[in-house]
Amino acid sequence: MTNKEQGIMANGGGLSFGDYSAADKIKINDFEHLGNLYSLRAHDQVTRLEKNGELLLEAVPGVAVCNFALNEMGCSFEIEGTGGVQVTLGLAAEVTYDLAIGDGKGAETHEEITANRSGKLSFGVELAGAAKKVILTRL
Repeated sequence: MTNKEQGIMANGGGLSFGDYSAADKIKINDFEHLGNLYSLRAHDQVTRLEKNGELLLEAVPGVAVCNFALNEMGCSFEIEGTGGVQVTLGLAAEVTYDLAIGDGKGAETHEEITANRSGKLSFGVELAGAAKKVILTRL
């Protein structure tokens, strides 16, 4: 079984993962990408990606994430699912980011958001069947 069939795929510098329609859990441990080890747990209730044993992204309920890219200036990805989704990211501690969420025609949401002392930040995304682009840029 390929990693794509198991629920995670590396494409260029980004990762695509998750399946919000999967009733059965998808679990992948120690998937190597660009020198880091990733672990994935995904199904219709939650999508959770860890990088080197630390939380990178968690979405409740589950989602599909495409082209997840992370660097020192922030991260970007496309997210698809149904209804309201709560997203938690593990980024740099106590850093403020510009959060932009849009549908490709412009940002619907544009706000500043600050990670807590452990680097976690959370935000909601309303998904209505169409993928949304999420961009966090370090300020």
